[in-house]
Amino acid sequence: KLADGTDFFTINPKGSVPVLELDNGERLTEGPAIVQYLADLVPEKQLAPANGTLARYRLQEWLNYTATEIHKSFSPLFYPGSDEVKNAAWDKLRSRFGVIEAQLAQTPYLLGEDFSVADAYFAPVCSRLKTYGLPTSPVVQAYINRVWALPGVTSARVLAASATFEMDFANIPGIDPAEQRPAVVQLVPTRDNYRLVGAAKTTTDNPGI
Repeated sequence: KLADGTDFFTINPKGSVPVLELDNGERLTEGPAIVQYLADLVPEKQLAPANGTLARYRLQEWLNYTATEIHKSFSPLFYPGSDEVKNAAWDKLRSRFGVIEAQLAQTPYLLGEDFSVADAYFAPVCSRLKTYGLPTSPVVQAYINRVWALPGVTSARVLAASATFEMDFANIPGIDPAEQRPAVVQLVPTRDNYRLVGAAKTTTDNPGI
């Protein structure tokens, strides 16, 4: 639920974020779709290659790889599970990161010399390595530092640092109902991540959002 009590499923039947509400009231979901929509609103910023070009399909390739092979692969590290399960998740992540590291060893950004919305998605996902105490390779750390130093990214992070968010984490899928209780929590932006404050059990950095 939202802070005002609105059932989030009435906003997005998928029950997930992000959701972008347009001026006409329509809503767009899924990160890869949203970032491309935003990039196309300001083509002069060159945040995404032109539609219909091979470069645009390369962008979609990296966006989908980040969403399905990296972003989602962090989930077992957030939910309760055995060390065996978590170690297997990290082994998978390490191999998936290896593919991107090979690219970043050749170019400063995922599409080459210029920042794109692929980097706007992937760089924050990289911060989860620190959140979960996982090693960050020199190539990935240099990439994160490079993205964080961009003026637009710096401004966005300053803006995020002034905001707070409330979410209802009751009835989280995948967690034993006996371990749950209603808990409206606050996501407080820190320097690198978001901190979950006031959860039912513990305080955890960047809880899989």
